[in-house]
Amino acid sequence: MMKHYKSFLIMFFLFSSFSLLQVMGEEKQTVVPKPFAEFLSENMKKTDGAFSVYQEGNRVYMEFPRKWNGREIEVSGQIDHGFGMINRSVNSLGVVRLSIPDSMTVEFLQPFYTERIMDRKSTYWDAFRASNVPVAGEEYPAVAISQDGNPIIDITDVVKGEKEWVSYSQYPDVRSLDPDMSKLNSVQVISPQKGNSSGREEVVLKVVRYHEAESEQYAFNSMAIILPNGSKPLYLSICLRLLPEKDMPIRLATEGLDIQTIHFKDYSQNPYTVVDDSLVMRLQPKCACMVYVDSLVPNKYKEALQKGILSWNESLAKAKVKLRIHLNSINSGIDAASVPFLVSYDMGKVGVSSQKTVHPRTGEILSFRINVGHDFKKSFKPVELQKLIHQEFGQVLGLSKVSDDAAQVNALSYLYCVQKSKNVYQDREFITKK
Repeated sequence: MMKHYKSFLIMFFLFSSFSLLQVMGEEKQTVVPKPFAEFLSENMKKTDGAFSVYQEGNRVYMEFPRKWNGREIEVSGQIDHGFGMINRSVNSLGVVRLSIPDSMTVEFLQPFYTERIMDRKSTYWDAFRASNVPVAGEEYPAVAISQDGNPIIDITDVVKGEKEWVSYSQYPDVRSLDPDMSKLNSVQVISPQKGNSSGREEVVLKVVRYHEAESEQYAFNSMAIILPNGSKPLYLSICLRLLPEKDMPIRLATEGLDIQTIHFKDYSQNPYTVVDDSLVMRLQPKCACMVYVDSLVPNKYKEALQKGILSWNESLAKAKVKLRIHLNSINSGIDAASVPFLVSYDMGKVGVSSQKTVHPRTGEILSFRINVGHDFKKSFKPVELQKLIHQEFGQVLGLSKVSDDAAQVNALSYLYCVQKSKNVYQDREFITKK
């Protein structure tokens, strides 16, 4: 009896191992990329850009040039319109580092920045860098290899919402997704040669998704029978923006200022212990901040919005810094999803809110959306809206709270004054001593 039992176990083990090898072999075969000539077809549509996009039927592919290996991109997005919302912010991957070591794979890395050595001349720099490798990110196998040897990956799941480069769970009215109805409507390419003032190359995927929707007033009919839920379209933009190779200089935080910071543990300040430190969040101080205002903002509110935002230029002037804020309107030639800094208006969630993308390594505020949600039953008074916008824009500038004028000026001066030293510790010391 025992012999038969052992024989059964051996046979079961061999069968399981064989099955596992078969599965592994099948998985391995699925990621073998096609030759480019075999990948292309007569019905395939290609949009050239920093990340070229291919469409065939309901399948969508994206090419990642190997020259971008090691470069950083900002993955962001917005709800263009739908469910009563216009140009609303969404959650996104944010900043990722591209790893394209060969023609076979693309990996999105999000490095580990909570432990750092800020002084690259430190004797521990090489050892620390070797031990703190980037956190493993999402890996995408190439389905084809372009003529230039670049991997082409399948992003159909991204379009359908099954792989979340962007998400919007903060909006409860947008319910369950029907991925099979999702599709890519168009692709927009923005480049410095086409009037992109930021100088960044960008690809915008214009997607439509269908979500379950229930209207409370029609949830029951006159016979008290529960009606089935329907689906409503949600128009969405997913943006991939190539970030500059040269970083904005890091500025370490100091005590006593109402500023937003990113905390980290520093191993270079003290050879005997770890030091808790922080760096500041701020806009790029060397560039003018061009803020676009949605054309749908009612005329009676435009002046209030302008005053609420541009009033910060007075504080920046008092702080004796070069940064200035400028306003422009979204017109027919500008896609709202492609501008980094936008103020929009809709009938969505009531109130003034904002959301921004911050570079986790440098603290640079890369993009933001300020949304004014209108309540048609109780409209804003222009004076009230001006105050709310002024306070919200203070958050966008990197302030943790809007306080008295003197405190604001001190905080803005620290955030945006000229770099005093390339050494971040000396830079902080020189500024705090002045």
